[in-house]
Amino acid sequence: MEVDRTPEPLTALPGSYQPLFDSVLAVCENDPRIRALWLSGSLAKGTADGGSDLDILVAVRDEAFDDFVAPWRDWLSSITPTLIVRELPFAPGSFYSTTIGFQRLDVIAERVSSLLDTPHRYRRVVFDRDGLDAAVPAPEPIPGPDPAKLVGIVEEFFRILAISPFMLDQRRDYLVVLEGVHTLRQMLYDVFVESNQPLPPMGIKQWSAKLTPQQREIMHALPAATPDRDSLVSALRTVVEAMRTAGRRAAVSCGCRWPGRLEAEVMRFFNGALDQPPLKTCPSRTLDLDGASSRSRIPDHAYRGRHPDGVASWHKPSTSHPPRVSSAASHRTHRGRAGGSSRTSRSACMSYLDRPHRT
Repeated sequence: MEVDRTPEPLTALPGSYQPLFDSVLAVCENDPRIRALWLSGSLAKGTADGGSDLDILVAVRDEAFDDFVAPWRDWLSSITPTLIVRELPFAPGSFYSTTIGFQRLDVIAERVSSLLDTPHRYRRVVFDRDGLDAAVPAPEPIPGPDPAKLVGIVEEFFRILAISPFMLDQRRDYLVVLEGVHTLRQMLYDVFVESNQPLPPMGIKQWSAKLTPQQREIMHALPAATPDRDSLVSALRTVVEAMRTAGRRAAVSCGCRWPGRLEAEVMRFFNGALDQPPLKTCPSRTLDLDGASSRSRIPDHAYRGRHPDGVASWHKPSTSHPPRVSSAASHRTHRGRAGGSSRTSRSACMSYLDRPHRT
């Protein structure tokens, strides 16, 4: 049996992971119930770095599976002492853990018979006693952007925005508005990520890698709010401006029909309730994207079959703010730039959004 004792992807992790891997391998290699061992996660996808986990898959003989998974904590203890361990409720004998050296070891145990329809398609063989790797299906193609999902995110964005005046001036619960700001930032991020699909396979903790450089700059420039009214209003207006410009372009370029009426009504209510002037980039008229003059301003991927008829409805900002383009766009909470006042951060973000961009 061939055994890969020094897998090349493991070199991307800190050096302390090699002894941990050696311990995993020694225990698995000496247990005849384990018929195959793989690296998985980012190690198998080729995207591992110093922040990645040691992800392991083991295939266990069907008739021995229940006996193997029942004492899984003892099995883990024979590999390494741990600080914290959590079992995966949907996968008996599977867990994620943090060792006393702060390495992260995650293990998925599978029955041999389940390999034919396993959801864990990305894997790299460490050892394979029975040629089981050939039974693992190839990874499924990653789907492109989902216009319906994008519409749902944007509609929920404006629904939450419409609640904020009541929380600010009626209930005066600045903490809940602060969390609302974080949620709206998350939704902008989600729009960027979804519109950037299909993305290369990567781990769930890979956040910045899912964005284009322009999108990262926008997210970095969003101000970090504090729980006082002026700071919260400024942060809300800035993330709304980002969604109505960069978020709109990203979503519409993927065939999403922007909920313009909802946007207009919510913005009218939001500005009136908080006694705020309208944002300068409030859309004034629609622009058909099928014309040659429009195409030069729209990301190329908008014309690669992502919209059924190649035409989308888009709102052109006023002439004082020429249309701006970021590459097609894409979830989780970004806290904003540390330090600095909200006013300074908002100015930086608005300055970026006001610049024409090229694809």
